[in-house]
Amino acid sequence: MEKLQALAFHYGVSLNVLASLYAAKVVLFWISFALAVRCMRRKNYHGAVFWSVTALLFGISPYTYLLVVGRGFPAWLTALLASLAVAFAFTVSWKLRRKAAGECTPR
Repeated sequence: MEKLQALAFHYGVSLNVLASLYAAKVVLFWISFALAVRCMRRKNYHGAVFWSVTALLFGISPYTYLLVVGRGFPAWLTALLASLAVAFAFTVSWKLRRKAAGECTPR
């Protein structure tokens, strides 16, 4: 843990803020996702766009925090964080379309 804190200090990132963003991301993302699906099923597309964008913003908030606040990251790590944010956006879009169409994943 001490090594992780030293690494966070070196890059100018607060572990408490990052952990809080991750914890809030999970809850707020799934609430927004559910509201977007509900709006899409009710054919309220303006509301669906709003909640989809909200879900996306909550989902990428920890990565955005690292990219904006962090300093001195290697180029490969910056590219990795940016690609994670883009991949997350495509995944959310794909899942929203499937849920709105009524498809369920087998359990």
